[in-house]
Amino acid sequence: PGAKGLENENHVYVGRDMTKHIPGAKGSIYGNPFTQKDGTLQERIEKYENHLTSSPHLMSSLPELKGKVLGCWCHPNSCHAHIIAKHVDLLPEVSGEKEKEKEEKEEK
Repeated sequence: PGAKGLENENHVYVGRDMTKHIPGAKGSIYGNPFTQKDGTLQERIEKYENHLTSSPHLMSSLPELKGKVLGCWCHPNSCHAHIIAKHVDLLPEVSGEKEKEKEEKEEK
């Protein structure tokens, strides 16, 4: 048994490498590099947002997360995944994206 939900193609794990504890929970490029030694939870989340927005590689990778469910182990606490989701939600709509979503809903 691996990490619940990781086998779903619409779920993306955005945390640190946890394979030592949970099979399949490989580290993500979006994992928060800041740990408890780097400040309070809120400070680490603020540092993560700066880390994310100052990284052209991470920012250019965000569109691949559009429409995905982000997973981490912080729930119910605040989490860097909320920062990622916020920036994914700020991305402009891709032409045809709304039409595709509408078609998928109509098929169900």
